[in-house]
Order: sequence, then structure tokens, then C-alpha cells
Amino acid sequence: MTTAINPILYPWQQRWVKDPARLKIAVKSTQIGFSFAESYDDVVDCLERDRNLWCILSRSERQALEFARKSKEHCNAIGAVAQLLENESFEGTSMKQHIIEFPNLSRIIVLTSNPDTARGYTGNVVLDEFAFHKDAKAVFTAAYGRATLGFKLRVISTPFGESGKFYELAKLADLVSGRPPQKKHPIWSGHWCDIHLAAQEGLRDAFGRPINVEELLAGVEDEDIRKQEYLCIFLSGATAWIPWELIVQAQSSQGEVVTISRDKTQAEALKMVEEAIARMPAPTEAEVTYGGDVARRRDLTVNSILYYFKALNMVHVPLVVRMHAQPFRVQRAIAEMLIERCGVRRGCQDSTGMGMQLAEELQEKFGASRIEAVDFTGPVKEDLAVTAKRPFEDAAIKIPDNSYVAGGIHAVRRYTTAAGNFRFDAERTEAGHADEFWSLALALAAASGAPAVALQSVDAPERGERGAHRKILTSKVAGQEAGTAGWSVRCPECGEVVPAFYEADDGEPRRIRDCKNCDAPLPPLEAPVLEEAAVRHGGRDARGMMGRR
Repeated sequence: MTTAINPILYPWQQRWVKDPARLKIAVKSTQIGFSFAESYDDVVDCLERDRNLWCILSRSERQALEFARKSKEHCNAIGAVAQLLENESFEGTSMKQHIIEFPNLSRIIVLTSNPDTARGYTGNVVLDEFAFHKDAKAVFTAAYGRATLGFKLRVISTPFGESGKFYELAKLADLVSGRPPQKKHPIWSGHWCDIHLAAQEGLRDAFGRPINVEELLAGVEDEDIRKQEYLCIFLSGATAWIPWELIVQAQSSQGEVVTISRDKTQAEALKMVEEAIARMPAPTEAEVTYGGDVARRRDLTVNSILYYFKALNMVHVPLVVRMHAQPFRVQRAIAEMLIERCGVRRGCQDSTGMGMQLAEELQEKFGASRIEAVDFTGPVKEDLAVTAKRPFEDAAIKIPDNSYVAGGIHAVRRYTTAAGNFRFDAERTEAGHADEFWSLALALAAASGAPAVALQSVDAPERGERGAHRKILTSKVAGQEAGTAGWSVRCPECGEVVPAFYEADDGEPRRIRDCKNCDAPLPPLEAPVLEEAAVRHGGRDARGMMGRR
């Protein structure tokens, strides 16, 4: 590069811009200006080379437009003639691209990342915030192919879990140990900068004041967010019930998250929610459900609205409301507003402990058939967790692109008890107790149509009054006897062949989780067996909505 480095660049930005390597990768803290530096470098490169092309792939439409506008601002700052064309159609599709055109026929094209857009142009490529790209492996394969004829490839991102294509590339360049690289890769030139290094090298805030790192990190409630967003530490997702890659795959710019702090009055809180509801997309051909997880002081109260598109077997979460230490009267007012204004068909409300009163009040107002009170017993939490995971595995859910929602979903872990049973829980932090996950799980349970409270009785066989409402599926159903394949299972503890299903009050087959003889947990049934059971029972799906087991 012959053009002088812009003096406004920080040292870590200058190191990145001055590096002449064809393949470069950066692991960096959020909001320290790497995209600013890259966009400046792209503009200068286009001015110096005729018919040059830079293709920037961003994680979302909003970030793509922001990158394009940064590039145009650089043009204006250095007096370069350039034209910005926003929201142009990409190859006649509904996807948008933003194009900066220079008099020497060079171009910068910025668009949302996917394998098709990555293959759309041949030239220099930038993968911005690559750890968060969907179909990252396919996108990288396409991008690398576009850059094989001597073009440049830049990969930039904050960390997002010890998996995925960005992690693999960062590991090659020795960038995954929470420090600058100690060894040089023969092909990839690695750059690393966390918030501490940026502060040491002069990072200032929007008002020109030096960044106070301790104060900044103290304001971040979630330890995982602190480590990944600011300290450049890749976190392991091995023990998480829902891994990072499934969460990233589900994120969408169409959802919104409203966070109500403890200092907000009831009027202010209701106004925030009302304005968010007004911005929600209309639930065309979708059933609307609600899930509410309650807290008062330590954890968060979280309410989720969910659209269930039954014909497509897809769910979309357009709104999540998070509340910090709000009085119960405010929580009730917001829950009522969500249920009424959003047209909720059915909802599940946490009734555990302090949530009992709110659940009862919502049932009194909307009816028990519309709002179900759910007590978080162990078996209930297990079933909710299984129900919540399935749409992520099937790529059948869209959630708001929000770090707190992602962190809350990722926080849930599955533990094995001494008796060999599973327990689902999360570490309690300042950010809450996986409240976003349980709110979503309740909304999904409401969409399934199966009474969540009935799940409390599937952890053991019928005994006395507790199991009076259950009917074991034996010869009265399709002529099948206990012990017949598809209807029963052999207990791994006592060796007895015991019933695998019971008939719930709604006539649907439900799986029995524990042996009727010894109470040992039964092995999970494979999906084909569940489907077979549904067919034998008149074609109904024994798994329920989203593969409920």
C-alpha cells in the first residue's frame, strides 16, 4: 500500500491495515473499531487499483448497511469521489446489497452472508463477525474459492464458542488461548486484541474519554458475555444443553428484546412494551403463544411471545421482555398486556413458589384453558428442556439476535444425578438463572398443546390416586399387548418388559419415563417407535409439536 496510514487509526488498527498478507484473521473485542479499519483499507485499495472489487459479507442486513455507510464516510473524509447505492437487489432476488462505486470502476459490495451471496462475485472478500454467520462452513468454502486467484481474504470476529469454522481458523493462527499469537502460521496472518490491550493502546469512548475497562466489565452481567465479547476467550459449549452453533443458526434480526431495568416506573415499563408490540410483525397464519418465567429480586422475569406456523412446523419468537426486580403488579400488568394485545391463544405461566399468585390471577382473568400454571418440578423441567431443544436441532425456530437471550439459552446444563436421572439447571449469575430459556420453553410447551402440568405424572407408573387419570396402552388400543414391540420397553434395572406409553386425558399417547416395577428411568425411545405408536393410535403424533417426547 502506498497511501499513508490515516492518523486517526489506533495501533491495533494500523497493524491490521499495514499487514500485506493475502490471508488475514482477527480475533478481537467488540466495539474497538476493526470494521472501521477494514472499511478504510478497502476504500484505499479501491482508489489505488482500477476495476478492483471488495465483497463484504456481514452477519445481518443491518450490519451490512452499517459497513457500507462506514466505507462511504471514509470516502468523504479523504475527499474521494464515490457513490453509495443502498438496498440494491442481489441477482434479482429479495436479498439486498449496498454498492459503493468509484470513478475508476472499482467497487465495494456489502451484503448479508450466505453461501449464494458468497459465490456471487469473484474478488477480495471480507467475512465480518464471521463466528456469527449461519452456514459458516459453506460460506467460507465459497468465499475461499472466490479468492483463490490471488485475491485477498479477511476474516474478522469476536469469539463465539469452541466450535464452528471461525474457531477452526483462529486455532490454526494460534488465536484461541486468550492472548496474542505466540507462533506464526505459514499462510494465515493472525491478529488479536482484547479490551485490555485496546485500552492500553489508547482506546477512547464516543466522547473522547479513555475507556475504563473495570467499569465497562462491571456493567456486563453475564460472565460468558464478558469473556467472549471483551476478553477474546472462546468458551466451551460441551456441557451446554443447546450448543452455540444451534443458537447462532436460530438467530434472526426480526425479533426484538425489551429490557426493563429496576428503576423504571410502571408507566414507563408499559410504554416500552406497548411500543415493542406495535413494531411486531403480524402473525399471519400463525398461532400465538406465551411463556412467562417469574422472579422478583435475584433472577429476571422473562416473558416470551411465540408465533407457531403449524403448516410449516416453524416457530418464531418476535418479542422477549426481560424485567429486573420489578414489582409483581408491574409484572402482572405487562403479562396481561402481552396476552391481550398479541392475541395469545394459549400460554404457560411459571407457578413455582412466588409465581403461584401471578399464575392464579392470569387464570382468573383469561381462564385456565387459556393460561396454564406450570410448577417447575424435575420431570416438568426435563420435558420442557427436551421440547425446547428439538426445534433448534431441526432448524425450525427463529429467536431474537440478542446476546442475553443467547446466553440464557446456552446457560442450561444437563446433569446426571446419583440415581442416574437427568437434571436440567443453570448457574445463577447476575444475568439471571437461564430465565430466557425457561420462558421460551414455556411458550413452546403452550404451542405443543399438551398440558405441561400433566407431565409431572410421567416420571413413575400409576400408583393409587396419582395415576388414576392414566391408561396404559395395552390390548384395548389397536389390539396391542404389553410387551409388544413399539408399545413397551425392557427396563435396564429389573429386566422386566414394561409399558412404554400411556393414554393421556386428551386421548394422545404419552411416553412413560420410569419403570412401573422399580422406578428406574427407562431408556429413551427412538423417533421411529414413537411415530409407529402414533400411527397405531389413529394417526396422532405421539411426540406432539416439534417432536415432543
